[in-house]
Amino acid sequence: MREGRLTMGLMIALAGGTISGTGADEAVVAPVLEAAPVVVTAPPLVEQERITDFGGSVSVVSRAQMDDAGAQDLPSALRRVSGVNISRYTLLGAFGGAEGGSVYIRGRGTGRPGSDIMVYNDGVPRKVGVWDHPLMDVLAVDHADRISIYKGPQPAFNSGSFGSVEIESRRRQEPGMETEAEFWAGEHATLGGRLHHGGNSDGVDYYGGAAYKESDGHRPHSAASLQSLYGRVGHDLGESLNVSAQVLVSDNQVEDPGVAGRPVPVRDEYRTRTVTASVRLDNHSEGLHGFSLAYHEDGQIRWDKDRLVGPESPAGESNTDWENYGFRLGQTLVLDPFQLHGSLDGASEGGETENRTLGGMVPFAYEDRYETLVPGLALDARVKAGPGWELQPSAGVRGYYHSAFDQAIAPHAGLVLKKAGLTLFSNAARGVHYPGVYATGIAANTLEQLEAEILDHGEVGAQWQGMEDRLMLGMTVFRDRTDNLLQWTPRGLLNVGRADADGVEFTTRVHPLHTLALYASLTLLDPDAEKTPRMPAWSASTGASLTLTRRLRLHADVDAVGSQYAINGRDGLAARADVEDIDRYMVGNLQLAYSPDVLETARITLFAGCENIADVHYETLGGYPLPGRFFSGGARVMF
Repeated sequence: MREGRLTMGLMIALAGGTISGTGADEAVVAPVLEAAPVVVTAPPLVEQERITDFGGSVSVVSRAQMDDAGAQDLPSALRRVSGVNISRYTLLGAFGGAEGGSVYIRGRGTGRPGSDIMVYNDGVPRKVGVWDHPLMDVLAVDHADRISIYKGPQPAFNSGSFGSVEIESRRRQEPGMETEAEFWAGEHATLGGRLHHGGNSDGVDYYGGAAYKESDGHRPHSAASLQSLYGRVGHDLGESLNVSAQVLVSDNQVEDPGVAGRPVPVRDEYRTRTVTASVRLDNHSEGLHGFSLAYHEDGQIRWDKDRLVGPESPAGESNTDWENYGFRLGQTLVLDPFQLHGSLDGASEGGETENRTLGGMVPFAYEDRYETLVPGLALDARVKAGPGWELQPSAGVRGYYHSAFDQAIAPHAGLVLKKAGLTLFSNAARGVHYPGVYATGIAANTLEQLEAEILDHGEVGAQWQGMEDRLMLGMTVFRDRTDNLLQWTPRGLLNVGRADADGVEFTTRVHPLHTLALYASLTLLDPDAEKTPRMPAWSASTGASLTLTRRLRLHADVDAVGSQYAINGRDGLAARADVEDIDRYMVGNLQLAYSPDVLETARITLFAGCENIADVHYETLGGYPLPGRFFSGGARVMF
């Protein structure tokens, strides 16, 4: 591992940030997540499902669920979520921003460069400003408290995407202090640790943390080193205002083991560094609540390659430096029974990139910057619709103004009907996604012809909770119709692609005993085109949490995915004709946690786990076999 890396000795950065998202859907256009109600019977290995006030589906993964799953990155944290598919090369770390490590929501997010799903970190959009897609390694889930996955475009909450992921960082909500330390180790010289500390007193809250992990990998030339720092500080300005600041730092390097059976790569290594800072003001009163957020991100990619662009090209490096900055505003005005929601997002994204051979020649380079301004307005109402029934209709629109492309609009409407534990919902929404700065460099000949990509989404479903919340059943049926998707053609990059699909999701959560919690989900996808990337005909997950004794708990889960195509969503029909599909797989995982009662002032948890317990041979990309049976264990102390 290279010198100059961040170390665990630099822990506890006490600057920056605040929690963001949508929570109970009160601040609709605001990415502000209110603290979700704690459901003490929720199974620790299972995501929760909820319906927004606008009739959209959201899955939520808690910190406890990430710990019980042994999640070390975003793909491993989300792989059990219904409708989410993942890809990776190696045991630890994500190589690049494509199949080497990514997440896909109902098949969306496959196009590279660019990505039609967005990842937010406490309300801040996290993506490479030049290539327009997120990188998994800079999204350190070690500091996450909760992750929400928004299925399909939901313009009331987030703009510029066909689906989104919202990561909320840790924050001390109650008066007092807390500290957590964790160390773990596993096979293939894999180890990691993290330290967090936070406090809240007299209207001031702070939180800081650091994490480090490394591995030699399960194949030659598949080592990884990931490290990150997080800090935030907030201050209450009276009873209705809170101002906060936050910083996130990452420094990572990952090797590419190459296709199995071919010569092991010599240089292929992907290094990333990011510094992301934000300042935020939250307001909450009886008649008005919302937020104001300003952010800045500086990032770099240093990519050493055996071949710059193809089999016959020389060795060299691809270097990218990006800088993103902008603001996000959202306010909700309560006019009972109506709620009026206003939002405004502004962003400037860009940077520079170049390919350089070992001899110093630069065959490819470009630099540019794009700006967007996205206002939004929405209205919803809550009215009685009969004995015990509550009806909540809603409607709104987002407008898109871009510095390089034509303007666009994204209307949306929803209907939610509730009675006791039953929720019936529907929504229709448009997703708008613009080409990124990469278009200047790789599509200069067709740039004037490019337009925003469009997804029209429709969804209906039902969710029922009964038996004193010991049983939850949910079903969602959805239809996606696309237009103007960017695709490679003999004439260059043009808006000629489509990726239409229908689908249905089933979820259930049941607590037959206080000591046992079960969960299962099934997603069926039916794309119009056979070779649509990352849309398996079926995917399923199931999990169980069993309390064996007062101190001993057992967690188990199975993740199963049908055969799929692992191709770039930007590839044209000619490229897809030669692509072979990825075989279906089923992987089971097990973890045992023991909490001895040895300290009165601290909680100690010893844990041991096994991933891929049946030693299944499987891949998420052809020629990149993933680890077989993998054992790990460690200890966590909280006080």
